[in-house]
Amino acid sequence: MISALSVCRTPVVLGWGHKYGEVLSAFAIPEAEYDLSVTGIDTMLNGIDALLLGTSAIEDRIRRHLPDVVSSAERNVDAVLSCARGVTDAIR
Repeated sequence: MISALSVCRTPVVLGWGHKYGEVLSAFAIPEAEYDLSVTGIDTMLNGIDALLLGTSAIEDRIRRHLPDVVSSAERNVDAVLSCARGVTDAIR
């Protein structure tokens, strides 16, 4: 999923839990996730067909949202590094 998103390609995600959905929602493509515990196989296959037919529009959405997602990730890394520096400084 991350690899596909990072090169602006349409992912198809078979998973469970909320994390995949959160990531896909950040790119405005929640329809790319399928939870087989609640989605039937026919629904999933029809959805994948629709995704493949709409690849250009989906990839445009990914491309449009990618800079904001990267920026958010960088802020999170900066926050973690700041906390780690604080702990390191406190230990010294």
